[in-house]
Amino acid sequence: MTELRGDITEEDLHAYVDGALDAERRYKVAAFLASAPAEAARVEAFRAQKAGIQALFDGVAREPAPQRLKRAMLKRGSVRVLRRLAPMIAAGGIAGLLLLAGSALGQRVPWLHSGVAAPAAAPAPVLPPPAHPPKHAPRS
Repeated sequence: MTELRGDITEEDLHAYVDGALDAERRYKVAAFLASAPAEAARVEAFRAQKAGIQALFDGVAREPAPQRLKRAMLKRGSVRVLRRLAPMIAAGGIAGLLLLAGSALGQRVPWLHSGVAAPAAAPAPVLPPPAHPPKHAPRS
């Protein structure tokens, strides 16, 4: 970035020609060019060069891109996206499998997360049969 005078740079001159400056900056560059005829001549040469390039290539720039280039760009872009997303897709798949395995384990072994030891297998209590048949209450 070459500083010409004050805070006006070479980039400012090119942005001035391209119409890419805000109003305040454009005014400062115009004031600088009014006081620097050599730089004003260079800016006019930039404008002439820009007009020449536009005249040469404007028709080509408006042509639609050939199908083979569109296909190549789509293929290249999709491969690039796939390469970028593949690790995230794999990580998501692994995380999903771990969640499923943890859920299945948690359903099979509910005491695993409670901090309590596994219950000992105890035999079911055997109740003796009733000695007398139950008496029914009289109906009223």
